Amino acid sequence: MSADHDCLRPVDPGLVGVRPCPRCRQRTVRLPGRTEPLCLDCFAEERTAYERMLIAGGRPVAAQIAGPACPGCGSADVDADGRTWWCRGCGIVSGVACGCAGGAPPLA
Repeated sequence: MSADHDCLRPVDPGLVGVRPCPRCRQRTVRLPGRTEPLCLDCFAEERTAYERMLIAGGRPVAAQIAGPACPGCGSADVDADGRTWWCRGCGIVSGVACGCAGGAPPLA
């Protein structure tokens, strides 16, 4: 993440759906975590904790909807490509990684 705002680097496309999540080792990586690529469940868990910490510190936060289920329709038919999350049930799409983190390469 860059120092002036909260952004995540995209995950290397060659790792998405292939590399095991380093946290749970049960699912494959789909989205960037704060320090390493994560599966949807671990991403949502990490992001929720991080947003709560920011809010407690009085910092405004853009809510993140990406996770293992759609907050709009409840469908578990969701996926991500390392940069964007989407729901096949209702069509919600959410950008997750902007890639502006200091011009750094994708998370590997």
